Amino acid sequence: MIEDSKAHSLDTIEDVETKLKRFESSDFIYQEDLTKELDLLDGDFDERIISKIVLWKVNRAPLLDNKTIDLLNKIKKDDKQIDEDLTKEILTRLLDKKNRGFDLPMASTLLRFKNPSIYQIIDQRAYRILKKNQILRIPYSIEKKINLYLAYLADLRALTDKYNLKFEWLDRTLYKMDKEINKNIKLKNYGK
Repeated sequence: MIEDSKAHSLDTIEDVETKLKRFESSDFIYQEDLTKELDLLDGDFDERIISKIVLWKVNRAPLLDNKTIDLLNKIKKDDKQIDEDLTKEILTRLLDKKNRGFDLPMASTLLRFKNPSIYQIIDQRAYRILKKNQILRIPYSIEKKINLYLAYLADLRALTDKYNLKFEWLDRTLYKMDKEINKNIKLKNYGK
């Protein structure tokens, strides 16, 4: 039920008619570079463009500088050993506040798709089944986030060795297990 109180009502275009021209001519400051890019689109859409539009709309379009992308591309798909120094450097840059849209789960997702043989996604489901229903608490400090992730990878390696599992699929295996076994236990910040 909507209250009639003026204090609780939203203004409509009719209520703010005099402001229309001012807002029409003012700059639209929202993901400026991506907005400009999308405004200049002329031609057929493909999955890449559609993804950019969706990310723009939900305000989740990641912005990475060229240095961070160059570092990511130093990871090769056929690498078999983790380069901890490179990993720390990449994570430090990805987790920097200026890189909007990145926290540890998203950063680990990029790493996982660069090389699933050395990186896996850290998320609530995989973590809580690995850690006997402990909740994944992402620390505020970048250094602590990196340490948490490296410890998580070490735990996954130990699990791989103990049960002769394929490391490349372990995050997905744990995710599916948790989804089935803990289906009635809600995740933090999720509906279910």
